[in-house]
Amino acid sequence: MEAHNIVEPEPEQESRAAEGRPAPGPLAAHVLRFASDEKGNNALEYALISVFIALVLVGVVASIGTSISGLYQRQAAAVGSL
Repeated sequence: MEAHNIVEPEPEQESRAAEGRPAPGPLAAHVLRFASDEKGNNALEYALISVFIALVLVGVVASIGTSISGLYQRQAAAVGSL
């Protein structure tokens, strides 16, 4: 006896058929399932937050670095003029 891979229609597919719209094909069904899958959303959100924080820190450090460099140059000039 051969085993067939029978896929039960999802409720959304049944409602599409009732409305007269065609059910999505296998690829579209996978894409819809992937788009509605919420696993991993937290990891993605934390990654985006981490990237944003890193960008802010890079900007702050660059700004402070420029300010500190100017401060040291002024101090060196003041000491050199003594």
